[in-house]
Amino acid sequence: MVDAAARRRVTNRLRAALRQLGRVRSSATLLFHGDDEIRALNREYRGLDRATDVLSFHMQEIQAMPIRRAMGFFLGDM
Repeated sequence: MVDAAARRRVTNRLRAALRQLGRVRSSATLLFHGDDEIRALNREYRGLDRATDVLSFHMQEIQAMPIRRAMGFFLGDM
């Protein structure tokens, strides 16, 4: 389980990264899991039977859309 202080730090870093990218109106979902859950997700979605540090699922639909910096998008899950 992630404590409140750690959640705030991660949220602040995500917001800072979105600012740097010019995407302050966009969002992403961050989920924290243990190795067993990450291993199961890797096995199901990537065919890898091992845990990794990060697993991300981006929203490919936005690649085909004309993207304006002022627009907000859901960028995906990490």
